Amino acid sequence: MYDGANTYNDSPLFRSGIMNSGSIVPADPVDCPDGQAVYDYVVEVAGCSDASDTLKCLRALYCTDFLNVANSFPSILSHNSVSLPYLPRPDGKVLTHPSTWCPVANMPLCQQHLDARIVRRLLAEYLLLYATREQLEELVATYPDITTDGSPFRTGKMNNCRRAFLTLAQQTKPDVPSWSYLSSYDYGNPILGTFHGSGIFQVFYGILPNYASQSFHSYYLSFIYDQDPNSRAKDFMNWPQWSDNQTLMQFFSDYGALLSDNFRSDTFNFVMTNTAALHI
Repeated sequence: MYDGANTYNDSPLFRSGIMNSGSIVPADPVDCPDGQAVYDYVVEVAGCSDASDTLKCLRALYCTDFLNVANSFPSILSHNSVSLPYLPRPDGKVLTHPSTWCPVANMPLCQQHLDARIVRRLLAEYLLLYATREQLEELVATYPDITTDGSPFRTGKMNNCRRAFLTLAQQTKPDVPSWSYLSSYDYGNPILGTFHGSGIFQVFYGILPNYASQSFHSYYLSFIYDQDPNSRAKDFMNWPQWSDNQTLMQFFSDYGALLSDNFRSDTFNFVMTNTAALHI
């Protein structure tokens, strides 16, 4: 936000940041057609369509009534739930870059990705509304054959924009340390794999007292206290910065490993070349 200005009264607002499941994605401006459609829907459901000042009408609702209206969009189990209604959209002030990646704050970052995120979505209808059909076909073609690699990824036939952010962040703030990792602790989990939200149970609740849970606690607490995940990691393996040969830490349920961040290069190169068309 504010082009990475991370201060108030000459003091930093944040020491560091943990992006626990994904990274920022370019979005259309706050007054784009999709944003307007979300507002119009909220106004209609709230019964404010005939009001002379619809915003004033919404503000006059009881808290519970407005909460019900705001939550009336499709749930997480809906086929179009990936089309999030309330996105951080550029407004020219808080978020100033409508068509490019925003500058990042000058602070250490720890950023995660899940190896089972669904990539074959209803792109044209719900997400990438302004990309041409040719661009979408080219993008989808960069992904492996689902019958070979599976979905979730790396599951074969059992269950037939992170790097771009890190690359640009490194170019913008080359002196800011960053670490990145791939969560694979639920690899083999039927249908879902290491699904979005699984970190809540594995990392924060520690329901399974396995290697992933224990190492996460050690790395996270080290990063929070010292801005370095290795400072108090005890006997856990060293986690290199992403800038060191673009290396990821990969967390499995019973061990950790280092992984070169060079997979799906065709997709990465396409995203970097066509960023202007890949807004949500």
